[in-house]
Amino acid sequence: MQISDRTKIYTLNTDTTDRKAGSAEDTYEVFRRKYPAEGYLKAQVYAGQQGFPIPGVQVEVSKQFARGMYVFDTQVTDVSGLTQPVALPTSPAALSQDPGQMQPYATYDIRLSHPDYTEVIVRNVSIFERVVALQPMEMLPKGAAPGGRRIMEYNVRQAPLPQE
Repeated sequence: MQISDRTKIYTLNTDTTDRKAGSAEDTYEVFRRKYPAEGYLKAQVYAGQQGFPIPGVQVEVSKQFARGMYVFDTQVTDVSGLTQPVALPTSPAALSQDPGQMQPYATYDIRLSHPDYTEVIVRNVSIFERVVALQPMEMLPKGAAPGGRRIMEYNVRQAPLPQE
């Protein structure tokens, strides 16, 4: 399996006056220490209810920190509408065996853009250690989004844990 290791950082919000003191994830460096394991993410982009893969979609994987956004990877989909897997920091899988510990995954945002389609943002995509997560996403042609929206945004919510 070929894993992309391209990373770069964009600082979108350098104003730290409203940042909570002692935030556990205020920088990439703190996040990387907290999440030492690796999981993987691939995107699958299509139109027409998975009937038509979309090549040439720019797929950006990022995470927002108190000091700005860190972009882990940017790729372009191939003729099958797929990206290569990208390695991402996540929690060790062993954490899932110990209730009350931190969550056994890390979450990321994905931005999909193409000149002929409505931009899509998928928030809170879960990445687990040693697992290749496949994030399928349908894109709508420009002008076809409900209400004429220019950006379609989805928030992947985590299922609540059962109460004991």
